[in-house]
Amino acid sequence: MTTRTLPQQPSLPQLRKQAKELLRAVRSGDSTAVERVTAQLQRLAKDARPISLSLAQLALAREYGFDSWPKLKIFVETQGFTFEEKLRHFVDAAMTGRLYFANHLLKSEPKLASYSLGTACLIGDVEAVRRMLAKDPKLATTPIGRWNWLPIVYATHSSYHEESAEKRQALLDITQLLLEHGADPNSTYSVTYLDGQVEGPNPVIYGPAGHTNFPELAELLLKAGANPDEKEALYHSTEFPDHRCTRLLLQYGARPTKWGALHHQLDRDDLAGVKLLLEAGAD
Repeated sequence: MTTRTLPQQPSLPQLRKQAKELLRAVRSGDSTAVERVTAQLQRLAKDARPISLSLAQLALAREYGFDSWPKLKIFVETQGFTFEEKLRHFVDAAMTGRLYFANHLLKSEPKLASYSLGTACLIGDVEAVRRMLAKDPKLATTPIGRWNWLPIVYATHSSYHEESAEKRQALLDITQLLLEHGADPNSTYSVTYLDGQVEGPNPVIYGPAGHTNFPELAELLLKAGANPDEKEALYHSTEFPDHRCTRLLLQYGARPTKWGALHHQLDRDDLAGVKLLLEAGAD
């Protein structure tokens, strides 16, 4: 139930202050404050839960029309973003599973979707990718973006496969298009952080097999010739409870005696994963 309207230039510190003031008012027994909170959080009236700052923030966010405090926070924080900042945060969010944040940025700046072949690959826009490649086939093997990554990196590291079956198929189709236009299934990429440290090079098979848990895409790359015996892929595949990616990598030739996969599997209470590696030859 929306009862408040944000100012044109909302301030996160001011909103935090409002939440703290609401919390203090409720704790002091202010009837108006109590009514505000219980109107937004009906369950408080039922189970008599003690009010906390997080619940006060949630109540305030709902007064402004948001489902949660993090969503209100995202809205406020992105108000002053430049296009370049939105682009950077969109790419990061789309590749790290923060799809609400990514979609919020897309809604506020629709041009992000068609900004480059990389962003079109990320969101699973098959037709846009097809048009771009038809116009210039060399784009499939041309590095782009602030990290100077190949388009296949964006396609294989997108979290949009979590959104729907249609998106899953779209990302598979896009990766196939890139491969048909000369993309290397053994392409690698690196990340240089602000402190100068470099992570990588990592193989693109790490994306679906060790990062986003997209076994259908991992198998597409493996069938196209991706090396299954890559440290990051096998090591991180053990983090997924369904074991599909671990099983695929082993099936295609990953060596279970290398890369510390068994040690990493033992970081979790996952007997089935341990058995899978031992039966494949892990020591």
